[in-house]
Amino acid sequence: MRIIVLDPGVVIDDSTIIGFGLDRSGLAAGEQQSATRLFMRYDGDIDIDRLAETTSGIERSVYGPAETLDALAAALPAAIRARLRFEAVEVGDTVALPDGMATALPADRGDEPAIGWLVEGPWRALAISGDDGQCAAFWHWASNAPSLTDVICPQITPDALALLPPNAHIWLPPNSAGSYPIAAIKAGMTLEL
Repeated sequence: MRIIVLDPGVVIDDSTIIGFGLDRSGLAAGEQQSATRLFMRYDGDIDIDRLAETTSGIERSVYGPAETLDALAAALPAAIRARLRFEAVEVGDTVALPDGMATALPADRGDEPAIGWLVEGPWRALAISGDDGQCAAFWHWASNAPSLTDVICPQITPDALALLPPNAHIWLPPNSAGSYPIAAIKAGMTLEL
């Protein structure tokens, strides 16, 4: 399973995108067009204009919290909405991927519904936070994934770091790594799961 890092979000094997935001770096036009699954973490995780640009002629499934999907559907033109299947997920729900699965994880964005995702490939797993801050339940779920090797998150505390397996790579946005043994993630990076 090949993961290409975007800012924000990732592309999984050219067929799945987590976070379909404004930044197009690292994402070729063909990858935007060919993705048949979109995973939302929170409201605003998908750029509506970009979705409309790349959805003509294909059908897609969009996964995310029910309230977030309702808001997205209400904001889309009918012609685009007709090509999308909205699949509400809750924490713990799984979605099959060609070479693995994605599991919805807890997230805390205050009053806004949100989830993170655990993407499990044949050998490794990647957890992607849906938080702006710290959600203890996210770290609990992620740390209990037997094959967890990578985590993408906006920040991490020493308590959360202590929960993770020693071989886990922590990826933070540039300029936020601080003094922890953590690497800054950059758009266009590729991870193999």
